[in-house]
Amino acid sequence: MKRFGMTIFAAAAMACFFETPDAQAKANAAPEAAKPAGPGWDLADLYANDAAWDAAYAKTKTDAENLTKFKGSLGKSADKMLEAMSEISRVRKEANRLYAYSSLKADEDLRIGANQERRQLAGALMTLMAEKTAWAAPEILEIGADKVHAFIAKSPELKKRFSFFLNDTLRAAPHTLSEEAEGVLPA
Repeated sequence: MKRFGMTIFAAAAMACFFETPDAQAKANAAPEAAKPAGPGWDLADLYANDAAWDAAYAKTKTDAENLTKFKGSLGKSADKMLEAMSEISRVRKEANRLYAYSSLKADEDLRIGANQERRQLAGALMTLMAEKTAWAAPEILEIGADKVHAFIAKSPELKKRFSFFLNDTLRAAPHTLSEEAEGVLPA
């Protein structure tokens, strides 16, 4: 009985991998409107087209380069910390969207150089983000746990959105390098 069950399982598994001629004929007979435009994913939820990606990339790169303006402001107040952390989070989210789109688009057809270039640009943007925010963890540690916890207690939004990150950063203090060393690692 066990051998019979395994035979049925193997036959079912094989049927999943190999189409019969009838299944192939039915697939070929499907109306053109029902078929996808081509191989790949529907990435329109991320960016409508490559031009939209290019525009978002240019804006996000500029935004990432401007993140250093928050350097030195985290310890001033809970509001300043929330402002800086929110902007870093917003730019990182957009950079991740850019990377997801470019990576999936590049995997659709490896022969299309423009898609490969977009994936490389998105990877470089992720590195830029790491470089431009390398100051954040050392600065949080410099502020100190007491002040960070006071800011978290004072700002419900800071607590809701960033308390895990801030507490995790404080917990990792023994493993965090100086600002200069942290800045060299992403480069």
